[in-house]
Amino acid sequence: MASVTRRVVGSLAEVLPQTIGGVEHRFWRNRATFWEVLHTSAKHGDVRRVQAWLTRAAEANFRIGTKASSLQITALARVADVKEAEKVLLDLMRSRMHPDTGAFNMVLSACARAENLDSALKWFRRMTQANLAADAVTHNTVIATCTRVGNLPLAEEWANNMVDQSIALNAVCCGSIVLGYARQGDGYGAQKWLRRMLEWGLRPGSRAFNAVVSVSEPAVAEAFLWKALEAGAQPSEAALQRTLKAFVEVQDWEACERFKGLLRHLGHWPSAWAVALLSKPHAAAGDFTTVEELMAELRTQIPSQAADKLDDRVGSEDALDLDVDCLKALLAAYARAAQPFADQRVEVCVERLLSRGVRDAATLGDARRALGKEKYDCLAHTFGLTVRPDISRKRHSRSRIVGTWGEISPC
Repeated sequence: MASVTRRVVGSLAEVLPQTIGGVEHRFWRNRATFWEVLHTSAKHGDVRRVQAWLTRAAEANFRIGTKASSLQITALARVADVKEAEKVLLDLMRSRMHPDTGAFNMVLSACARAENLDSALKWFRRMTQANLAADAVTHNTVIATCTRVGNLPLAEEWANNMVDQSIALNAVCCGSIVLGYARQGDGYGAQKWLRRMLEWGLRPGSRAFNAVVSVSEPAVAEAFLWKALEAGAQPSEAALQRTLKAFVEVQDWEACERFKGLLRHLGHWPSAWAVALLSKPHAAAGDFTTVEELMAELRTQIPSQAADKLDDRVGSEDALDLDVDCLKALLAAYARAAQPFADQRVEVCVERLLSRGVRDAATLGDARRALGKEKYDCLAHTFGLTVRPDISRKRHSRSRIVGTWGEISPC
């Protein structure tokens, strides 16, 4: 929609000037059309077009007043041109045209986009010196500038002053503080401000919830994920992955099973990334049966046309998954299993990985260990493998067997 608007404005801006030049300027009589073009150009940050139309207006003796200058500042703020925005505002003040609060707010917006806190504080002081009342937008813009430069104590001070003065804090302002703490890795600060938003009746967006989840302990992150759903915010896939990965790393299997319920509620279970994460600890222990069961649950989501392409080889359906991480987890489970395989499931899994261009030493080490020397050398010749497989003791220290079945005795 925005691109369509830009094209329409561009067409108007190129065609309408042709109506100007005679004694009567019909376009300039239509003030609504002029202001619509100027307002839309400023909204999209088209500084060149705004300046061109203001020049044409001056040449045609079309009085535009402070409103046009404010729109010029708006366009400059969109591109974070603080210097030019300050210049336009100073010209207004010197000409005694009395800029309003909105003009000052747009200069503050330019400072926020440019992450220039000193200029923002300077113009706030000049605004108060001009006897203009700072509204909620003014305070929220200063707070946003503080959070962008990482000065969170000052942002909190401004927010507390707003509360003391009964000035309404908005969700964007508080959300910027939450994101600021999250960027610094301060989970406590991010959680504190997210709870304040909920207490004040503000609706945090998905970004605020996802930021808190990213810097919180697994149990706390899970609680905030449920709060996000209650608030109507949709957790991101990245936030879900981080939380599930944390549960897997601490080996909290009960929490993993509970988290599967949340994923199922959100429509993310079964999904390739979740299955791959839950398969890794089982694969490290050589529990290929559990890994295959997880893969089987994932296969229920494969379209029927893909399932029709399965061949008759044993284990081929176990390897049918387009996600490389799942195939790697399955191969790792086969490599660490405490028994050899009589069927071709390992060969199918390895071939599918190689056909997807996987050639790293760790994966080839799992393939070498699961297949044995003779089968692996044959496969390496077929696919032209040149990378040396990694089957070192350090890599497989958690397994019962180092090397391949029957070649090296158990640890």
